Amino acid sequence: EDTLRRMKIRQEVDLAVLATGIVPNDPGLDGRLQRDEHGFLIRDDSGGIFPAGCARRPVEVAESVRDATGAALKAIQAARG
Repeated sequence: EDTLRRMKIRQEVDLAVLATGIVPNDPGLDGRLQRDEHGFLIRDDSGGIFPAGCARRPVEVAESVRDATGAALKAIQAARG
């Protein structure tokens, strides 16, 4: 393992993607929300919980922010009736 840390590899590529895997989890929700085939939450406005961003699917930061804004607006609408 120590030898691998000191090795340098050079390679020309057209695109390099650095990302970590996203694994959905369910802390404290106790299965109250529907999930898709990959385990991510499905938006169901009837329950008063509005999942957004990476809770719904793997997305980039900008898309996650847009999705969260939409979820916040839906939550405000639901609270107002």
